[in-house]
Amino acid sequence: MITSIADIQKHVQIATSTPWGNIRPDVEMAELFVEKYIEPTLIAQMKIVMAAPTPPQQWVDLDNIYSRLVANWAMYNYIPKTYINVSNAGVRVSTTETTERAPMWAVRDAQKSYFDVAYAALETMLQYSYKYCMISGQPFFTYVSDAYRSQFTGIFSDTLQFNSSSYLKTNYFTYLRISHSFSEAIDTQLRPQFGVYLDTFIPKANKNQAEGTLMVYMRKVVAAEAFRRGLNALVLSYDNAGIRALPLESNDVIEGIAMTQEQKMGLRHELDANISNYLTQIKQHVSINYANLPGITNTPIYIAVSATDGMKRYDYDNANSKGSFFM
Repeated sequence: MITSIADIQKHVQIATSTPWGNIRPDVEMAELFVEKYIEPTLIAQMKIVMAAPTPPQQWVDLDNIYSRLVANWAMYNYIPKTYINVSNAGVRVSTTETTERAPMWAVRDAQKSYFDVAYAALETMLQYSYKYCMISGQPFFTYVSDAYRSQFTGIFSDTLQFNSSSYLKTNYFTYLRISHSFSEAIDTQLRPQFGVYLDTFIPKANKNQAEGTLMVYMRKVVAAEAFRRGLNALVLSYDNAGIRALPLESNDVIEGIAMTQEQKMGLRHELDANISNYLTQIKQHVSINYANLPGITNTPIYIAVSATDGMKRYDYDNANSKGSFFM
């Protein structure tokens, strides 16, 4: 936890003479920033546990991650309001106006450095929360903030399952940020094809092989559509490691990291093409395996494919015996 300049100095360089009152508002804002994504009761529980003489190591680890996140996010916001000196020893913050103000590029670089550390810490904290969920047996969404908890639809259990369904790989934070699009993606891309069939099919626990394959295709559609919607709403970074959302408004601090509008347009075309391909695969799968998809004959997609000329339908065993592309 961060309650003094000394606490901040455990994670970043800042002059001991810096008045705590100068940076405290940014520390408090950083704490609120964390609570936008991590369940506040988990943080409150951590603070209570850490007040004990010998807290368990897992809570010590979580507190260290949390403090690193808060310190660096506070500095990210504090840097433009103060004076910094940049040398071979690194960045040092000063409160005196006699200190020569560093050039703007140095301020931006310092901000980016604090942002990168804070972002990594936030991702680590989400991963740590997920690991704790696996131990406690509680769903991952119970440890994210209420604003995001209500967005989970059940089509994905967690980031790992999402990444297994999406050709664009991402991290825990980005999964959280695009989770609000899952329901919209289902309603836009799948609901017109399947109607109320989805209400029982998606949460169905024991799916047969044909149903399992259909669910795989559905997840691919939802993942791609969620990313497509995120292109409009989020600041994103895209590289060989995958795509990730940045917890920032578009500004010059992240210039060169965030995707440009041209890059977003190119990715949007790519996602549109993939969604169209996945929907075609779904139609073909339904036309071949409808006999092993209970309730599917009452859906718009079944009616459409059964009326399409040139689409011969087989039962599931027959499709497998003929070397179906889907199984």
